[in-house]
Amino acid sequence: MEKYFEFRPTLKDSTKKGHLRRFKKFCNYFECKEEEFDADYILNKDIEIVKEFINKISLPSRGSYITTIQFILSPISKNPEEKYKDLWNKYKDYFDEIETKYRCKDQHKSEKQKENWVEWEEIIALRKRLEKKYLRMGLTIRGVKKLNYEECKDIFFEYQYYLMLCLHTYIEPVRCEYGEMVVMKNKWFDCLKDDEKGRNVYLLNDMRTRKQIIFGKNSRKIPMKEHLVMDLPEKLCKVINIFMDLRNEIHGWRSQDTHPLILKKTKKKNNIYLMSKNGYSKNFGKFFKKHLNKKIGASMLRNIYTSYYRRGEIPLEEKLKTCKVMNHTLKVQTKTYLKID
Repeated sequence: MEKYFEFRPTLKDSTKKGHLRRFKKFCNYFECKEEEFDADYILNKDIEIVKEFINKISLPSRGSYITTIQFILSPISKNPEEKYKDLWNKYKDYFDEIETKYRCKDQHKSEKQKENWVEWEEIIALRKRLEKKYLRMGLTIRGVKKLNYEECKDIFFEYQYYLMLCLHTYIEPVRCEYGEMVVMKNKWFDCLKDDEKGRNVYLLNDMRTRKQIIFGKNSRKIPMKEHLVMDLPEKLCKVINIFMDLRNEIHGWRSQDTHPLILKKTKKKNNIYLMSKNGYSKNFGKFFKKHLNKKIGASMLRNIYTSYYRRGEIPLEEKLKTCKVMNHTLKVQTKTYLKID
């Protein structure tokens, strides 16, 4: 895959990892060596056989597998060589077909959703239980200073999952963009080039009592006309402060440094890495499985929130504001995320 990545130097590391992961799954399924699975291999492979594999994957994930195929056929975005053009267009049609099928789901909950559904009030009750638990443990703005290194280390990732829950409940639940969010000072953000501002998500951390999240206009599934700037509520700021105090005690970082917010735990001792969106999604699911014994991911949480939020009469202006934060249209909010029994 490396030879294809060279054509697209601006690709984010997480996007490359996603393509590489799916590329290896294609190779395993078709029992071919990685160096063999290239544009010519795909050209000579019956598209129906490739579809057979992709159709075994869950409906929401199929599109990403198709984009990996399209990426190999056209490393330069939407500009395949002449001999690959017809096949690239066939995969584009296939992608559009899958997207239409996904978007045309009716408002009734699927069997899987019924089995794992909880009401939004239960999600908030979980957040409140954990808040009381951590207060009893002394995890307050001043309390972290009283913990030793081992105590901070023991509680760090558990508290990180609580932070993830707070990020998705104190403000409208987004997808998994927080997995790649970078913390920095406002003055450093202002120094970034426009394209770098546009393709990432940033937490501006100038003050402990006031923080902002900026979603770059090209950082989300549906590109936006301009960056989305969100002022964070005070309670969420406190949770972020406690989390960063824990992290600073463990790793010797400073709050004014530029760094990732959400970290990935690795098998190697003391190694930490920026978490990908895929990793964020998996960890989020494990958190709900542990605390509620339900399979709830970011998408399901968005369903639960929308179904709660749309119970009564909501002014159009309020609906549109929520759609902007959640990064979808009003039509998608109604037809995809709003669920009934």
